[in-house]
Amino acid sequence: MIEDKYIVFAHVKDNEYPMCLTIKALSVLEGTYGSVDNIFGVAKEATKTNHVMDLVKTTFAVASVLADAGRDYVREMAATSNDKEFQDMAQSLSDFPAAAELEKSMTWAECRALWNDCVAAIARGSGREVETEPDKSAKNAESAM
Repeated sequence: MIEDKYIVFAHVKDNEYPMCLTIKALSVLEGTYGSVDNIFGVAKEATKTNHVMDLVKTTFAVASVLADAGRDYVREMAATSNDKEFQDMAQSLSDFPAAAELEKSMTWAECRALWNDCVAAIARGSGREVETEPDKSAKNAESAM
């Protein structure tokens, strides 16, 4: 199992696909939707208007981009690793299934779970990390000591 703070695994049937919001994935998604926020707008509107297939199509499109980016991200990690087993595993990662294939084999519940994986991957890939030093000022005497 790959452990990386930017990777989310999407589970589609019996397969796992690493998903990641790389700069390339962000560029593709922004080119398609205008912004990452617009992706969520499409999903919200589809839910609000009961146009479920709009959400399904968005899910499959976004998942495909994030899974391709995740596969490439893992392969890049493996290329700099000295672990031959990891390198072999990264090279054997399969492509994310096409939307037409997913439409035939997925249930609505599985599609919603895939959407949740997409949201998690976007959140992880766009999160900020802020490190702060402990407050040693007199007003916080306990940590100042």
